[in-house]
Amino acid sequence: MKYLFFLLSFLPALIAQSGQAEFGRIIGTVTSKESSFGLENVQVYIPARNIGAVTRSDGSFVLKKLQPGYYKLKIRMLGFETVTLDSVLVRAGEVVVLRPQLVLKVYEVHEIQVTASRHEALQQSIPQLVSVVNRLKIRQRNSAQTPEILREEMGVFIQKTSNGGGSPIIRGLKANKILLLIDGIRMNNATYRGGNLQYLNTIDPGSIERMEVVHGPSSALYGSDALGGTINTITAEPGFSRSGKPAWSGRLETGFSSAEGNHRFTLQTAVHAKKWGLSLQSARYGYGNITRGGNGGDELMRRLSLTPESGRNLAKKQRPNAYDARYSQFKFTFQPHYKHKFTLFYQLARQGKVPRYDVFERQAYQAYFYEPQNRDLAYLKYENALHGPLADLMILTLSIHRQKEGRVKQKTSSVKMTVDRFSTTTRAWQLQFNKIFRKKHFILYGAEAYYDRLSANSYSRIIADGVGEITSRAPLYPDNSRHDSFGVYAQSEWHLTPPWMLTSGLRYSAFLLDAPFSKKPPLHLGLVKRRTFALTASVSSRYEFNEKISFVSNIAQGFRAPNLDDVSKFGPGKGDSFYDVPNPKIQSETGISLDGGLKFAYENARLNLVFYYTRLNDILIRRPAEFNALPYIIDENDTLAVFHKANAGKAVVSGFEIGGEALLKWGIIARANLSYAYGFNQTANEPLTAIPPLNGLFSLRRTSPHFWLELSSRFALEQNRLSSEDLLDLRIPVGGTPGWFTLNARSGWAINDNIDLQLALMNMLDWNYREHLSGLNAPGRSIVMSGKIELF
Repeated sequence: MKYLFFLLSFLPALIAQSGQAEFGRIIGTVTSKESSFGLENVQVYIPARNIGAVTRSDGSFVLKKLQPGYYKLKIRMLGFETVTLDSVLVRAGEVVVLRPQLVLKVYEVHEIQVTASRHEALQQSIPQLVSVVNRLKIRQRNSAQTPEILREEMGVFIQKTSNGGGSPIIRGLKANKILLLIDGIRMNNATYRGGNLQYLNTIDPGSIERMEVVHGPSSALYGSDALGGTINTITAEPGFSRSGKPAWSGRLETGFSSAEGNHRFTLQTAVHAKKWGLSLQSARYGYGNITRGGNGGDELMRRLSLTPESGRNLAKKQRPNAYDARYSQFKFTFQPHYKHKFTLFYQLARQGKVPRYDVFERQAYQAYFYEPQNRDLAYLKYENALHGPLADLMILTLSIHRQKEGRVKQKTSSVKMTVDRFSTTTRAWQLQFNKIFRKKHFILYGAEAYYDRLSANSYSRIIADGVGEITSRAPLYPDNSRHDSFGVYAQSEWHLTPPWMLTSGLRYSAFLLDAPFSKKPPLHLGLVKRRTFALTASVSSRYEFNEKISFVSNIAQGFRAPNLDDVSKFGPGKGDSFYDVPNPKIQSETGISLDGGLKFAYENARLNLVFYYTRLNDILIRRPAEFNALPYIIDENDTLAVFHKANAGKAVVSGFEIGGEALLKWGIIARANLSYAYGFNQTANEPLTAIPPLNGLFSLRRTSPHFWLELSSRFALEQNRLSSEDLLDLRIPVGGTPGWFTLNARSGWAINDNIDLQLALMNMLDWNYREHLSGLNAPGRSIVMSGKIELF
C-alpha cells in the first residue's frame, strides 16, 4: 500500500489545478433518415483529436471534456453514408445539441477501442492489431456463451472441452498466456492454469457492451500473462437523461438453439437522470446436451475410435453437457460535475454442476463436474478531469474479485469420489493519469497492485451401501497461499510528423508468491517463497502514406510470472492423463514479438494485413519427474506418469492475420478473414503444443432499414503437426484433427421501434466435425431464435 500512498500524495497539487480551464460538451441523437429510428453503435468522433463516442440503444451520444473551439465531426455506421459536420463551435460551459440523420448506403470503417492504448482511440489509428466486437455484432451473432462471440474474429481460435468451456487461442498461445480483463480489471489470478480454461464463459454475454482483442504481447501496459494477446470485456454504461428529467427503460430478451439445447431469458432495466444513471440486469441460462452433425466426419470418427483402449462413447447426443447458470449485474454512475464521475459496479455469476464432457466420452469417469463455478466482481471507479500541469484525467479504481471453483470426480467402476475446492479472492487498486501536451504528444502513466489470497481443501469419500466415509487429502494448491503483484507503467504517443506516430511503453512488475506446503506426507516442502521481477518495453509505429493507407509495426516484450498452478499444483492433469507434482524452481516465461503490416481504411472498405514473429524463452512445458523416487503414482487402479512444469527452453511462433470488409453492389457487405500460426519448439525439436490450423471465415450480408440477412462459412484445415504433449491429449484424434467447413445463415427483423426478432440456421449441412483441441464434436444443424422487446 505504500506505493498507493506515494502516488496519492500528488493528488492535492493536481486537483488544485482543476479549475484552470472550462470545457464544453456535444450531445445528440443519431437517427436513420428512412425510418427515424435511433441508431445504436454509431461511431461519432473528432478525427483531429482521435476521440469519439458510440451511440446507445436510443441513438444518443455524448462527447465530453472538449476545450472551446471549432471541431470537425464524423459520424459513421456500417451500412450508412458517412456524415461530416464542419465547424461545430464549442463554448466553455455550454452544451451543443446535434440531430444528425444517416442515409442507408455505406458502412463505417472505424471503431473506438481502449484496450491496446489504455485510453480511447480509433481502432485504425493505432499501430497494434485490434479486433472490436460492438454491441450490435454481439446481438446479431446471437451467442449464448461469451467465448462463442469471438469465434468469427480474425486470429481468435476457440477451444471447447465441453459445453461449459471456451478457451481462446491467439497467435498460437492459450490459457494463462492470454490476459482476460473485465472493464480493464484482471480476471487472471493465481490459479489460472496452462491447460484450456473455462473462465471467459462465466461472463454473461447479455451484459457486454463490446469486446476488444489485442493481438500480440501487451505486457508493457498490463504486465504478466499478456503474451499472446489481451481480451477486454467491457460492460454497458447506464447513461444519463438528456432532458434532465428521470427516464426509465426496460428490455426483455429470450432465445433458444436446437442442437445445443440452450435457452436463455434476460431482463434489464435502467433509470437515467441528469447526473446519474442506474442499470440492473438478471439472466438465466440453460445449456443442454449437444447433438453432433449427422453428415460426413467418417475419418474423424475413425480416428477418435482408435483411443483409448477402453473405447469411446461416440453417440450422436453428446451427454452429459447440460448445466444451468444465472447472472446478475448492477451498475451505477454518478456525475455531480462534468469534471467528476463515479462508477459503482457489481457482477455475479453462478454455474452449477458443469460437466467435463471429454472424460465421459472416453468412459474414464462416471462423475466429473465443476461444482461450484462461481464468480463475484465489485469495483468503485473515480474519474477526475483535472486538467492540471501533470494530468488532464485521473482514474482511480478499487476492486475485489472472488472466483470459487470445485471439481467433483469419480472414476468408472470406482467407489471413491474425490472433491477439490478452492477459492481465490483478489483485492486490487489501479491509478492512472492521462496528459496531452500541445496536441502532438500524449502520455499516460500509472500504477496497480493485485493481492490474491487462496483457500483450498480436498477430500475423498468412499461411496458404498449408501454410507460415505470422508478422508482428507492433499489439496490441489496449498491452503492460505498468496500471490501479490505490483506494477508501474508509462506509455508515450508522439506525432513526430503529420503522417508518423511513434508509441513507446515501459513497465516494471514485481511479484511475491507464498505457498505454505505441509511438512507432513505426501509433501514435505514446507513454505515455498518466490519473488519475481520483470522490466518490459514496447515500441510501435504507424506511418500514413495517405489518409487511407498506413504501415504499422510493433516490437513488444511479453512475460508470464509463475503462479500457484505452475509452482505448487499437486494432482491429475489433462483429464487424468498424468499426475502433476510441484516444482518451486521455475522461472518466468518471456517472449519478444515483432509484427508489421498494412491497414487500409477506405470509405467503403477496410483491410488489415499483419505478419508476426514471436520468440519465446524459458517456456513452461511438462517434463517427466519423480515423486517419492518413483516416476509414477498409483491413483486408485490407475498408474499415472509423474510430470512437473519446467522451463524447457526456446520456441518460435510465426504467422499472419488478414481480415477485412467491403461494400459491394446492391448494398451487400462482404467480410472475410484468414489466420495461420506455425509453432516450433526449438529445444525439443518438435512442433509447439496446441497450435491451431489455418482457419477463417467468409460472409455476405444484405441490410435494409428493417431487415438484414447474412450467409457465412467458417472453415479450418487439418492439423496433423502434433507435439509430444499433444499426442498425450486424448481430446485430439489419432493423427490429428481433420479439416472441416460449415455453411450458416442469420437474419433479423425490426418489427417496430420496440420489437426485434432474429432467426438463424447454423451448420446447414449438418456436418459432423470437431475443432482442433476440443473435447467434443461441434453442434450439428441448429435452429437459433431470439427476440428482444423494449418494455418502456
